[in-house]
Amino acid sequence: MPKVAKLHGGFSLICKKCVTAVSGDLKKCSSCGGTLRRYTNHKLWLLAMIVVMLVIISAVYIMYSLVFDQANIAERLDDTMLSQLSALGGSLENSGSPEDNDEPEIPPIPIFIADPNKTVPEIERIVKNAAETAEKFRDYHSKKREFVSMNGLLYDFPAKEYISTRDLRYVEGFNPEYSDNGVMILYVFAGDMPDEVAGDSNLDQLKVFAAYASGDSFIVTCGKHISIVDADFIKWIMDRYSIDHGTISRVSSTSELFADVLSELGELPGLHHLLDVRYMAEDDLYISAVVSPRRDSSLIREFVLQKTGSGCEVVVDYIETEWQKFVAINSVVPNINLELVPKYNLWYDLRDLITDFSDLLETMAESGVITPDDGEPIFISGNSEFVFMEFIDGIRILVHNDDINNEWKVYMVPQYDDAVLRMRESSKSDLPPYFLIRQA
Repeated sequence: MPKVAKLHGGFSLICKKCVTAVSGDLKKCSSCGGTLRRYTNHKLWLLAMIVVMLVIISAVYIMYSLVFDQANIAERLDDTMLSQLSALGGSLENSGSPEDNDEPEIPPIPIFIADPNKTVPEIERIVKNAAETAEKFRDYHSKKREFVSMNGLLYDFPAKEYISTRDLRYVEGFNPEYSDNGVMILYVFAGDMPDEVAGDSNLDQLKVFAAYASGDSFIVTCGKHISIVDADFIKWIMDRYSIDHGTISRVSSTSELFADVLSELGELPGLHHLLDVRYMAEDDLYISAVVSPRRDSSLIREFVLQKTGSGCEVVVDYIETEWQKFVAINSVVPNINLELVPKYNLWYDLRDLITDFSDLLETMAESGVITPDDGEPIFISGNSEFVFMEFIDGIRILVHNDDINNEWKVYMVPQYDDAVLRMRESSKSDLPPYFLIRQA
């Protein structure tokens, strides 16, 4: 294969026979008289280019087929539409996990290491100071942060952090010498603690206590009165408030539990036996559910139910009216794993809910995305950013308002997980409005 180098606007060739450089204008080598074959490589390059083009055309054709064979609805779209169809390459495999399964998990319970050299009077001073200032800390910051009981300990839910004496360093009245990793800051029902430290508190409300090991016992207080309890009592508290109730998974629409939940919720005022499920997940003890009455997608309700020997029962309702939903839930069932509950807050999010979709449906019909044969959606729910709809023939569509380009984008979403994925990718919020999607 001859080397080619461009020199001064012309070409110089290397004769393969005598390995001598000659002018690119000659047909024969001036040294040995051999014929110079200039175009052999051009033919090879031309053949290679043809092969590459064939591969590209084949790949484009295959991709086109994969995309537009996903559903019949794609055949109705044309290049002039403002709406865009983007079919997924395949729906996500349903692992049974809720839509927030990418959220960070709750950290492990802290390890408390008590100093065996501390005297009882020293421990009493430490726990009294810790309990008093921990309650000040919780009360002051609770206006903006949701503090809950997690495994019986005071926990900042949004920050995913257990509260320790290190967090109290800047609280007025806290002695920094008491920043000891042996202090347990408990957050439990006052009625579960000894009478002498529960005091005159409302016994069925969560309250801050501090505890510290002293030999085989623990010294506990709410900041005023002291009590000494044995280690078995502290173990009982930790077991009672443990959030470990097994794996969290989505409730199958074909399961007996799914039917039990709908039957239980269908008896409540304002609801109906025919319900659309926006979310339903379970662990071994609790069920989290978000539903709306069939044909009334604007009335979205959120519940926590507890499993019983004969089915389930509602333990927390009207969650959609709570501005601090996790505090409201935890105050009733402090041993619930809050990762079971969807992260969105309906108290805030429902303000953006829309009920009139006539203009959008008309535009989609004019564009050919939907036809008269599809009929009216059997389910539709949306806000200013997303609209999810489902038709009787099984077609499910997610529409996203791309305010950057001032257009609506239309996506086929064959399964619930497909809609979740599209929302997660497209939403401008860290907490996409998954409650708009019909799970079953």
